[in-house]
Amino acid sequence: MALLMNDTDMKQMLESIRPEGETYQGEAWGTLMSGTAEMLAL
Repeated sequence: MALLMNDTDMKQMLESIRPEGETYQGEAWGTLMSGTAEMLAL
């Protein structure tokens, strides 16, 4: 998978993991950085 993604890349990736018969209601971009898990645990 590419390090940089555009909308087309994101839609292709989401379609490949979407369970059969289900649809997405929305899409969102996000960035995970080092320390994210520790911050979420607080």
